[in-house]
Amino acid sequence: MNILLLWDINLDYIKNNLDSNYNFFSDYNLGDKSKINIIVVRWSNFNLKRDYLKDCKELKAVFVLWIWTDNIDLSYCKENNILVSNEPTISTYSVAELTVGMLINWIRYVYTTGLNLKDGVYSRTPMWYNLTEKKIWILWYGNIWKTTTKLLNAFRQIRDFDIKVFDINPNQYDNYLEENNIEKFANFDDFLKNIDYLLIHIWGGEENMNLINKNILENTNIKWIINTARKWIVNEEDILNLLDSNNLDFYVSDVVMWEPNVGNISKKLLNHKKVFITPHIWANTYQIQKDLLDSLINKIKNLWL
Repeated sequence: MNILLLWDINLDYIKNNLDSNYNFFSDYNLGDKSKINIIVVRWSNFNLKRDYLKDCKELKAVFVLWIWTDNIDLSYCKENNILVSNEPTISTYSVAELTVGMLINWIRYVYTTGLNLKDGVYSRTPMWYNLTEKKIWILWYGNIWKTTTKLLNAFRQIRDFDIKVFDINPNQYDNYLEENNIEKFANFDDFLKNIDYLLIHIWGGEENMNLINKNILENTNIKWIINTARKWIVNEEDILNLLDSNNLDFYVSDVVMWEPNVGNISKKLLNHKKVFITPHIWANTYQIQKDLLDSLINKIKNLWL
């Protein structure tokens, strides 16, 4: 069986847990893809649309080692009986953990004051906030927001604060929301009013491109944004303009346009003193990577049963 592995996947671990009947390739631009049986894709920067997939004459499955499948032509796969399987839950905790870590970091100004010390500046001003002093509002989709609120609930056991959410899906997790005193908004404009911190966990489909933009933000009190969803949900140029005009205090993100091509990423965004960006590390933990690979190995074995 021939498997095309796209991006940084631990091939040695996979080989050690499969028999010798598998051949592995790693070149996205592989000249002859006609004999490929399985494609394993790690990130969305690999475009698996119709023109690409039609050259894979013997393709049986596409295994996605993360949540989204918007880089894959699902219609073509369905038409040609190609299995598409993603991982909607394995990395959920990892994303939520990073989100809360980023939130606390910037509430307490940890990163910036640490950099100040390296530059010889010993300053404990200005003072910032405790987590419990602010309203935290979450723009969400699916399971990640739920795990994020579970982590935040640990802090609410000590001192309560507001958590409010918005989702286009009616009645989803309503019992959980009621049990945990979390208010859900059905109207997007109502949701945006009086926000302190906006945590973005929303689906990254085309309908949400540039969802968070200058026109939206200028009519709110949003001062902090943390984006651990998709890069194109937030209009980065608008973010920079709002930061420069002091209409926004901070922008923190694990995703950025043109990643992973560092040379094409906005230097102004990367170097802005009110911006903190990490290189898409939400799933980069030893535990999550092992869980993803174990799941992948089981899927490969079960595909031929």
